[in-house]
Amino acid sequence: MSSASVLLPCLYFGSLGTAALTVAHSSARFLAPRSTTTLFIPTLAYCGAAFAVTWSLIFAFFGDFLRQFGCDGSRLSLFTCATPAWLGAPAGDTFVEAYRQVSNSPGGWVWSSSLLMFVVPACVWLHVEGGRAGLPRPQQLAHLVLGFLGAISASFPLAFAVVHCLQREQQQQQQATDALPVEQHRRAFSPAVKLRWLGAPAVAAVLSAMALPYTVYRRPGWYIAALSLLHVVLLLPALW
Repeated sequence: MSSASVLLPCLYFGSLGTAALTVAHSSARFLAPRSTTTLFIPTLAYCGAAFAVTWSLIFAFFGDFLRQFGCDGSRLSLFTCATPAWLGAPAGDTFVEAYRQVSNSPGGWVWSSSLLMFVVPACVWLHVEGGRAGLPRPQQLAHLVLGFLGAISASFPLAFAVVHCLQREQQQQQQATDALPVEQHRRAFSPAVKLRWLGAPAVAAVLSAMALPYTVYRRPGWYIAALSLLHVVLLLPALW
């Protein structure tokens, strides 16, 4: 079995697991103590259900895709399959194919493009408002990684709820310090990431998303490059 066929799934799921644990810690630290049961419990239940539904479909895809290479199609076959056809497949082809299948038809293109057009401003919002509300950069990055590798529908509602609770707490603190000069308020609550540094990643992400349906079959190399760029540029502001 080639090292790449094992390393890439391990890297993927290792990153996903690390992000999930970080988001769980972030929710326990910032959301649970500050939110009411009417916010915390429904948000947690919805995100758990969204993650379960998403990954039940992803595992079903893994099984169908791997059977084409003579694998048994079990959930662990991504790590254990050693057929010659599978070992000869390009490294990471499973993950690329998952994206390819949601943008190779008109209906899939509409839904996937709609999701991507939501993701870009949502990421920019998280960088700006998360920084302003005091959500640490590692937690911001974890929410993004969990969304990109796991499920947007599970990660971003938690991020929105966490930032909402931090903003509400910050507003309460601000009301208690109304005697401060306006300039001190602006310094205390200014975005951690300056808006001018978010313009270029946002534009690059939108252009990458627009390129996906046009390059999926005609230029596979460009498709993979656009897909990678889309994710990387939206992560960068959390690293600055």
